[in-house]
Amino acid sequence: MSKLQIIQAWRYQGGDTGDNETNLCNLVARPGWTVRLYASPTQGTPEDERCSGPSTNFPLLAALATEDLLPGIARFAIVMDGMLLTAARAPRAREIQAVLDMAMRQPEGKVLVAYGEEARAPFTAGMDAYAAADALASIPTKPLIESNRPHFWQMLSSTPEELHRDF
Repeated sequence: MSKLQIIQAWRYQGGDTGDNETNLCNLVARPGWTVRLYASPTQGTPEDERCSGPSTNFPLLAALATEDLLPGIARFAIVMDGMLLTAARAPRAREIQAVLDMAMRQPEGKVLVAYGEEARAPFTAGMDAYAAADALASIPTKPLIESNRPHFWQMLSSTPEELHRDF
């Protein structure tokens, strides 16, 4: 896999989780953009907690949205990290489900996910936007499809996704 070159990178300044869900869903649906989704580690350092919030919320969802100029070259990248979204509690898990539901309605390859323990994203909230975008872009991803959605979900929650839909 070739390295993604990023021309400009910004960090999304998150709001409450409802706003974060809405804004991430809007990027997922935006024509010309690719969204990569990641799960953070389940534990962090005190510095990770200072930048990303309390460890009781780990793992966190992170995203890298890119407006693609040419294959392998992103004109713009938006890093969405820190306390973006978490599946630690049922109401928050439903926000991630809404993002994944929106992603499943997109053409295959528009939303990519990293899954498997070796694919956990580092905590990037303490990095500048370019370093965070570079760190996230270096993690191998695959198109989100129905068959790998449960694998990605397992990286975010020990509770099966179906159980959150029943709340």
